[in-house]
Amino acid sequence: MFWRVEDVSDVVIPRIWRDFPAGFVRNRWHLNPPVLDTLDFVPRTTGQIFYDFRIGITNLAIVVSGNITQMATGDSVTVSIYPRALPNNVIFSQNITTTGEFSVSWTPPKRFEWVVRVRANFNQSQTPIVITSFKIKRGIVEVSGGTPTPVEVSHVFVG
Repeated sequence: MFWRVEDVSDVVIPRIWRDFPAGFVRNRWHLNPPVLDTLDFVPRTTGQIFYDFRIGITNLAIVVSGNITQMATGDSVTVSIYPRALPNNVIFSQNITTTGEFSVSWTPPKRFEWVVRVRANFNQSQTPIVITSFKIKRGIVEVSGGTPTPVEVSHVFVG
């Protein structure tokens, strides 16, 4: 089965939309003006809805952050990272079960092409999960005077 994977870079992704039997995920490209860094995961039934972002070839830190402003009790968001073309081979995963700001950081063990999957897990079919200020960052470490300092090399605004 083929899943579309969105490339990420310094360029803002203008339209995110993916439909599943359990519901759909989108950014708010349809509003005037568009709100491109907000993800809406809208359920039709219980189940999972996800969106994949290709990070590119790196062994540098990958940081996924945002603010979950709406989520029903019992629902969750999972951020997973896997090698490109191997979605069943998740190398890193973190589950978020509460609303509020979050930041998930992971440094790959080797240089490879990685994919970040953001997945909404629904135990109900009424309340959407909303993530605002969503970003993916890929960074490097700069050594200055013997002290490692993180340097951000790219922002990925999903919208």
